[in-house]
Amino acid sequence: YDGSNYANTAGIFARATENYTSTSRGSAIWFETTPNGSASRAQRMLIAQNGNVGIGTTTPTAKLQVVGLPVHADNAAAITAGLTAGAFYHAGDGVLRVVF
Repeated sequence: YDGSNYANTAGIFARATENYTSTSRGSAIWFETTPNGSASRAQRMLIAQNGNVGIGTTTPTAKLQVVGLPVHADNAAAITAGLTAGAFYHAGDGVLRVVF
């Protein structure tokens, strides 16, 4: 609500991923939010019809795929940058790391 109008600024949507028939009813779930300073929703997470979960991607190719993780040299650099315990990052070498 902006003082005079209501807006749909976030949502969880179930959508068909194929033409529905009596034997085929594929679907997916999208999660959307609106970033600060914007008036447009953006997809944040998807549970695809095959069970794959994507965060930061609309086409996950694995059971969990996260795109857009921050890059930090090590745990100390991640903490200095503002990440807290349990947050994920990588050092550019393909290895997923967790702040401790």
